[in-house]
Amino acid sequence: MDSDIEQLYRTKMDADYEIDAYIISMGIPNPERITDEDGWRHLRRGSALISIGTAVLDSSVALIAHCKIMDLPSDKDLTLPLMRELLEMNASIPNEARFAISDNSVIITVLKMIVDDCENLIPLCLGTISYFADEYDDYLIEKYGGTSRSRASIR
Repeated sequence: MDSDIEQLYRTKMDADYEIDAYIISMGIPNPERITDEDGWRHLRRGSALISIGTAVLDSSVALIAHCKIMDLPSDKDLTLPLMRELLEMNASIPNEARFAISDNSVIITVLKMIVDDCENLIPLCLGTISYFADEYDDYLIEKYGGTSRSRASIR
């Protein structure tokens, strides 16, 4: 039993090291500067702020990364077209990243279980979520962040 826990701890430490190596490769020489007290790293790429961490889930180590893209539109006429577009984008995003809804927000997320033979998995997942978060946040906000109805001006 202790050896299983030790292996989980080593796998988590290795994953955290790979996350920090990725952050360094993005031009941040000291990942501790963007790491909070719970071990989450908060990496900015363009206008996107990506939260990255690891956790032990169901006796495995998981890479978890997520980025809020936008609030859900208040105009219900925009909700269905937004959902359709998110599903269509999910079909074409490579690797592990996916758009999702969480707490009335559109997010992009990665939840990937880490196994020993997943060489380059972490940089690949983080590169994908970083690229798509920065690439699509402004587009989605511009297209769906407003309203489809004219409102009377208040004077």
